[in-house]
Amino acid sequence: MVCPHTLQNIALSHLQSTDPITMASIKIPDFSDWRNAFWGFGRVIRNGEGRIYRIVELKDASKEEQ
Repeated sequence: MVCPHTLQNIALSHLQSTDPITMASIKIPDFSDWRNAFWGFGRVIRNGEGRIYRIVELKDASKEEQ
């Protein structure tokens, strides 16, 4: 599901940063149709600057985070 070009961009981004880790995530607009399979996954919660604030599993997520 991830092409080599995307992995190369993630690796390059990490090498150019001073962050201890780099990860990729996607934003799913809704869980209809084929996207329903992603409903049970954890959520990446970002702050106002778009940086990762925390990761929360579905069972622990608030209604807003779900």
